[in-house]
Amino acid sequence: MRRTPYHICYDILNLCMNPALKTRIVYQCNLNFKIIRKYLLLLIEKGYLNVIEKRSRNQYATTQKGLDYMEILNPVIN
Repeated sequence: MRRTPYHICYDILNLCMNPALKTRIVYQCNLNFKIIRKYLLLLIEKGYLNVIEKRSRNQYATTQKGLDYMEILNPVIN
């Protein structure tokens, strides 16, 4: 069964509760770099993720708004 975009967003937000690099997100969420770019841009645009710049490498962290969105998604994906 294929994952829905809601499942993918939930997985990314859940992983980024502890700030994560893009490479870690790609491998742990089982995505590729082309697809992850689209989701990261969407989640940042909506305010669900923040970008943390450290030594020229960006980390992504879930915001409070992202945590609230996860609570809304939880019944939908389970």
